[in-house]
Amino acid sequence: MPSPLTPRLELNVAFQALRATLRAQAAELRSLRARLVDAADCERRRVERNIHDAAQHHLVALSLNIRLARTLSATDPERADRLLAELEDTAEEALCALRHITHGACPPLLVARGLGAALTQAADRVRVRVRAEVGAVGRYEPEAEAALYFCALEALQNVVKHGGAAARVELSLREERGTLILTVADDGTGFDPGAQPLGSGLSGMKDRLALVGGALRIESVPGQGTLVTALVPLAATPAARPDTAAPL
Repeated sequence: MPSPLTPRLELNVAFQALRATLRAQAAELRSLRARLVDAADCERRRVERNIHDAAQHHLVALSLNIRLARTLSATDPERADRLLAELEDTAEEALCALRHITHGACPPLLVARGLGAALTQAADRVRVRVRAEVGAVGRYEPEAEAALYFCALEALQNVVKHGGAAARVELSLREERGTLILTVADDGTGFDPGAQPLGSGLSGMKDRLALVGGALRIESVPGQGTLVTALVPLAATPAARPDTAAPL
């Protein structure tokens, strides 16, 4: 004959099982909430980095050249007019960059033609002397290409802002032993990396590279320029992607 306590025991077992299920569901909900918060933070940081690295690149150039045009207007009006015409193109590029950022996209030339073409164009448009050597690089994962492209923009813009008007820059991109290596070297004013923390721009570069398993090296000496090296390890083969013609 069954014990009168059996139904209670069964009920208790069922209750404990239900409580365990609810605890597991609560833990999963907490984990899901944490993942959603992390995803939102990652997206916010992505937008912040893209605004800083892409849009600011154009806006700083606009600001510097507007000052130059104001100075030239009194001494060389024809050159000032030519510069103002160029500023119209720069403003349009800034608007285009912002549109792409809001859609989470990279610059069209980078998407269509890859790092070689995009870095060559960026070097041509910076207001310092740049010698670019991109070598025979292919196409790679979009995240790796974007990380190196925006790192290059930040490094070039740092030369414009801090390197001095006469600074010269050598930019190179090469693939070596399974690693894609970007270097940006200038002979500008330099700084002491050990005497000051990394600014938001350099920190953003480190974050971008870390997301693709890469690393950033900064070497600089006051009065002797700066060398920025970005390294991204590659998969066994580059990402297969058809090249699409796009104007430089």
